[in-house]
Amino acid sequence: MIAACSPAECNFGETLNTLKYAYRAKSIKNKPIVNRDPASQQIAQLRQMVYELQKELLGTRKLLLTNNIAFEQVNELPEEQALEKMGSQIISANKTMGIAPTVGTGASPAEVKRLESQVQELKASLASKEKELKS
Repeated sequence: MIAACSPAECNFGETLNTLKYAYRAKSIKNKPIVNRDPASQQIAQLRQMVYELQKELLGTRKLLLTNNIAFEQVNELPEEQALEKMGSQIISANKTMGIAPTVGTGASPAEVKRLESQVQELKASLASKEKELKS
C-alpha cells in the first residue's frame, strides 16, 4: 500500500488520517482458504487413479506381448500417446485444484495396511513370475 502524505501544515489532518489508515491496513492479517467442492475433488482423484491403472495395464500387456504370452483382451486401451496426453491433462487440472499427485482412496488406515501388504505380495509374485520367464 502506498500512503501519500504532505509536509504542508494545511494538510495535517488529512495526512494524520492517512497515516492512521495505513497503519491499520498494515496490521490486517488474512487467512485465505481454498473453497473446494468435495465431489469435483473426488472425481479428479478417481480420474487420476483410472489413468494410473490404465498405464499399469498397458505396461503389463506390453510385457505379456514381449514374452509371447497369450491373454484375453477384454477391451481396448487408449494408445500410449493418448494415455500420456490424458495423464498430463489430469495432473495439470489436479494442480490447479490443489490436489496432490498421489491418489487418495479415503480408506481407513487398517484398509490401507491390508492393501499395502496385498501389493507387496503381488510384487513378490510378479518378481517370481518374471524369474520363471527369464529361465
